[in-house]
Amino acid sequence: MFILVIVLLIIINYNKLFCVTYEEETNKYSSLVYMSEEERNIIRLYLNKSHTMLEYGSGYSTLYFSQFVNAYYSIEHNEQWYKTIKILIDHSPIVSSIIKKYILIPINSGYKGWLDGVSDGNKIQFHDYINAVHSLNVNKFDRVLIDGRARVDCAFEIYSYLDKNSIIFVHDYTNRDYYSNISKKYYKIIFQTYEGQTLAAFKLR
Repeated sequence: MFILVIVLLIIINYNKLFCVTYEEETNKYSSLVYMSEEERNIIRLYLNKSHTMLEYGSGYSTLYFSQFVNAYYSIEHNEQWYKTIKILIDHSPIVSSIIKKYILIPINSGYKGWLDGVSDGNKIQFHDYINAVHSLNVNKFDRVLIDGRARVDCAFEIYSYLDKNSIIFVHDYTNRDYYSNISKKYYKIIFQTYEGQTLAAFKLR
């Protein structure tokens, strides 16, 4: 009888015992993501636990957004930053169970840094990084966050991994004029933020 009572108490209080931990984990990283609160909330609104998500350019966004999807894949080019985020992933049971692959693809030899402090690189400089999506063994991504290097080329490279319901988010879209190339070929813009916000989202044409 005593054991039965204990089991019933655990069932009744399951959410309190386990979901609090989940919420604590979520809240821990939300303010560290290099986005405005509005941008974070917009992305989160479009995520659910059935989604498979890809990210170019890891960070606290990796730790935060991964908690709202079923499977998460992230590609990073900076070794030191990769090690920093990898340690945090490995120390979070919730996050590490969702992130299926977190891979480091260093910049091609001979190229260093952000060339002029603004340009995020091109397909020649970041060929292996851009093409890393082909090594993930995933047929389709429901959501993609592009917040790393060579963003326009990354957007073009993932085209064959999307369907009509897939959404890609591009951070800093409104800050860089040449990002408008994303919407000229394969994609249509479904929303973009204004007044100091820089996020935009796209679907296939």
